[in-house]
Amino acid sequence: MSERKPILSTVVEVLASKLVRKTARRVTGLDVDVGARSNSDVLAGNLPLVKAKFSRIVLENLQISGGGRMEITGLNIRLLALLLARRLSLIRKPFEVCGEYVLTQQDVSASKLIRDMVQLLVNNVLRTLFPSLHLTFFDVSIDSVRISPRRKLAVHGTANVAESASGMPFTLLTGVGLAGDGHIVYLDDPELVLNPKAPLPVKVPLGSIRAFDVDIGDNARIERLEIDEARGVTVTARTLITPAPPFQVTDVGKRAAFLYDMGAFFSSFFGFTHFSDLNLDG
Repeated sequence: MSERKPILSTVVEVLASKLVRKTARRVTGLDVDVGARSNSDVLAGNLPLVKAKFSRIVLENLQISGGGRMEITGLNIRLLALLLARRLSLIRKPFEVCGEYVLTQQDVSASKLIRDMVQLLVNNVLRTLFPSLHLTFFDVSIDSVRISPRRKLAVHGTANVAESASGMPFTLLTGVGLAGDGHIVYLDDPELVLNPKAPLPVKVPLGSIRAFDVDIGDNARIERLEIDEARGVTVTARTLITPAPPFQVTDVGKRAAFLYDMGAFFSSFFGFTHFSDLNLDG
């Protein structure tokens, strides 16, 4: 005979679903399952395991339309804050979120988070490369990020250079690799084409250029990242969410060329801290 779920677990499931719907711009297919040993544990805010899944969620800087599922462990909340939907004072201590998410082509194109990180990497690839081509590079604007049939991301944009008033169109085709036990994301086997629509596009070899990489911080780890034109981008990741204010992103030059603290980003994004935005400049 299965053990009966504490009635207060069901109450928390309803309140948590309402909080997610309030936080997200849009969410469909949301289901929350709160595991607790007793009603007294729920009253104390001790929720050792919370499972959640959704069909689609749209956040401020990120949307996921291919579905997602999560397991949250070590969650300890203030029940009154949940009743009042006060995210800033909701959690008492850090907790871990482990999940799998599928981003469709539309998600990759529309998510500001992805566009910003791609722009950071492309900016620094071109800043390093262009002097060898006798071009004075200023910055880059990204027109689109798409999934190519070759299991790579195709980045289309314009490089602003002193030698061309209208800028120089480019396409960067690249895979995305993982290193450092999933804490580092890098451009894998990148290919650059300048003026791709011209009669004679210029293919620029990138083999001699160091793979530009981003450290996503100690509080986040990507366990799997697969790119497929039909399915989209599948990501399995662990993130530590903390109520403590995160620190500013800086160019640390340690494990990778840049640091983008994803744990701090999501802690801030979901309103658990006062921190509002992350600086992507290297």
